[in-house]
Amino acid sequence: MNEEFKQEQLEEILKHIAQFLVRPTKIFLFGGAVMVYNNLKPSTKDIDILLENKQDYEHFIEAAKRAGFISKQIPLEYYHFDLSIMLQNPKTEWRLDIFFKKVCKKFCFNLNVKERSKLFTEINNLKIYFISFEDIFLMKSLTQRERDLEDMNTILGFGLDFKAINHEIENQKEHKWDILERLFEFEEKYNLKLDLSAKTRKAFQEYFEEKIKRILKKQVKVMLKEGKSKERIRDHFKLTEAEWKKLIQKES
Repeated sequence: MNEEFKQEQLEEILKHIAQFLVRPTKIFLFGGAVMVYNNLKPSTKDIDILLENKQDYEHFIEAAKRAGFISKQIPLEYYHFDLSIMLQNPKTEWRLDIFFKKVCKKFCFNLNVKERSKLFTEINNLKIYFISFEDIFLMKSLTQRERDLEDMNTILGFGLDFKAINHEIENQKEHKWDILERLFEFEEKYNLKLDLSAKTRKAFQEYFEEKIKRILKKQVKVMLKEGKSKERIRDHFKLTEAEWKKLIQKES
């Protein structure tokens, strides 16, 4: 069977699993599957599924296994996605990448993400929701894969609510700088300017400058320990006397 799944096959996969569910269960789809359903790409390699609570997680996996899916060892290149489990049907090669509450160890499923999700369909006991493109856009910014930047550009053309995006960046407090750093890389790559708030841009600029300073301080400290002279270090980093004094004061 072809590794790439089209819309009809994705629907078949979910219908197949749904017949084995014995209680109401909600799943939230994101990534390539949602793009396929919205005709933003012709096919996808797998179905990315996020579950919000332990009961739904356990019942869905149990149903998937009864439907012929088995646990698959997660490849090294997928480790940073923080997958909870990868399931594959050995007969059909259908694959499910399943996440529990969080994606890429950084993007948290919260009430706002849930409220922006839309009910796609119900099959027996299975309720299938699509996570919003605003949140998929942010999730894809954290994968570090080139093809996800391409998907982000495609999604951007679909039309996005940047008021919701700006708000969600703030909601993702623990990792908002990671998201923003990737978004600015995306801007540079595609030579565009996202509708991010001026407040957000200013805050990131301050964060980024402080990050560069911390890195510089560490490098200067290492070079001093190696016995390099002040003049050589200043020349290497093109530092003014004022910048040098500032660094040394903060180090002491």
